[in-house]
Amino acid sequence: MNKFKIIVLLFFFFALGTFLGGTVKYFNIRWVADRNINEYLSFFEPQNIDDNYGGSTPEETFDMYLDALRKGDLELASKYYTVDKWDKRLEVLKNTDINSYIKELEGIMLNWISYNSIGNISTFIYKEKIDKDTNIDFLGTNIDLPAGEYTRKIEFEKINNIWKISLL
Repeated sequence: MNKFKIIVLLFFFFALGTFLGGTVKYFNIRWVADRNINEYLSFFEPQNIDDNYGGSTPEETFDMYLDALRKGDLELASKYYTVDKWDKRLEVLKNTDINSYIKELEGIMLNWISYNSIGNISTFIYKEKIDKDTNIDFLGTNIDLPAGEYTRKIEFEKINNIWKISLL
């Protein structure tokens, strides 16, 4: 009978340990996930609260972006993008022929062919004509584009009642 009691006690302690270990693991995973989410959100919150760069419509934001470029204020122009893209956009603008870029943007405004808005995301589709074969750098990959007409898009995101450029 003693062996039976020992086996039952060992099984009980094993089951109790498994239960307690699983419970601790569960709450540890939740704690880590909550901490990571809060850290992520806290990164954006202070910047979004102070972020008032943008218009009340996507078109107004696009016009403000274009005006900042015309004035040569690249830092202001980069602020019309979503907060997470400010630094990268500023670097891209510093390495861009701004006059050619402005002409390209003015051409976009004339060639809008459709518009779609769902919730806080608005997408504008436009046609772009490339007169000669071109090589572009897309996210670090060189792509050869033959001359022709292409359909492209611009996306805007509404954050705190202000429209920001999220893709251009």
